[in-house]
Amino acid sequence: GHIRRYNKNDLRKALESAGLEPLELTYWASLLIPLGILRKIILALSTKDEDTIKNGFKPPGKIAHSLLKLLKNFEVNLFPKLPFGASLFAVGRIK
Repeated sequence: GHIRRYNKNDLRKALESAGLEPLELTYWASLLIPLGILRKIILALSTKDEDTIKNGFKPPGKIAHSLLKLLKNFEVNLFPKLPFGASLFAVGRIK
């Protein structure tokens, strides 16, 4: 449901055009990509678009939240600088 996806180069250019100096650009949530693909397949086979949007805003249960947090901690500690990911984090400062 995202309107725009950035790669590092595009986000760097967007930061610079906004008058910011990019200090750090890092992909993260790489280990969520297989789960995202699986979720997309399941939703495409089983639900209507409006149900997907409605259900997408429900918070996960405690078990799912704990498992996703564990996966995040595993990735951050073992693979801090992967060349791809489900999201891109940027830090910049005013020039």
